[in-house]
Amino acid sequence: MLDGVDLALGAGERVAVLGRNGAGKSTLLRAAVRLLEPLRGAVHVDGAPVTERSTLELATTFGYVFQNPGQALFCATVGDELAFGPRNLGWPADEIRRVSEDALRAMLLDGEADIMDRSPRTLSFGQQRRLTVALALAMRPRTLILDEPTAGQDLHATTRFMAQVMAASESVYFITHDVDLALTSADRIIVVDGGRVVADAPAAELARDADVWSRAGLRQTSLVRAIRDHVHGAGGIPHPFDLARLIPHPEGTHPS
Repeated sequence: MLDGVDLALGAGERVAVLGRNGAGKSTLLRAAVRLLEPLRGAVHVDGAPVTERSTLELATTFGYVFQNPGQALFCATVGDELAFGPRNLGWPADEIRRVSEDALRAMLLDGEADIMDRSPRTLSFGQQRRLTVALALAMRPRTLILDEPTAGQDLHATTRFMAQVMAASESVYFITHDVDLALTSADRIIVVDGGRVVADAPAAELARDADVWSRAGLRQTSLVRAIRDHVHGAGGIPHPFDLARLIPHPEGTHPS
């Protein structure tokens, strides 16, 4: 349940909604796409109440990617999955084929042999994750919304996946409990706890606010401490691999 939330999210933003499990972060963004209807208050999209927009209209405004690929994959083939949304919008076959190919290319799935004819169930978990993003991209939304986008992936896969996502859409909002992911992938972080927004600030500024982590019940990771101690001034957050080079190490050792 959300309480007293008053936020505006703009075009071109990279926003992380960060919080521990049960904090209300998923509720916040699901209300924006009418996956949940608020009992009180209002949600506006482009200045109009979200209740005045149809599900199909919202699908071309927001591409929502669920945490579990199984929630989005139900067709017999990858091609059918990609065509499902555009076909329901009445797009012509040649346009559907074009957006499907573009979406696969954006998520680096176009190199898979006979990908359009394969069952989504034959893909690896990582490929299924990328396919669910491709399904959203095929609708040509202005904004991608991802729920726990890197769950079940290692650091290398996470880094590559988020780079692909950020390059594929003008605006990206993502829900996460991963402090380091929020710091390295977002320009703005909204911290939610108990259904309330407890912080809303640029990533670099938030990393230096020691109080916010304890207020939200979030762990101050090594990255948070390193940013606070070794990164000064405005600007983006270095990748952890680059940040490691800024940290003094005992003589004869070096960061791996």
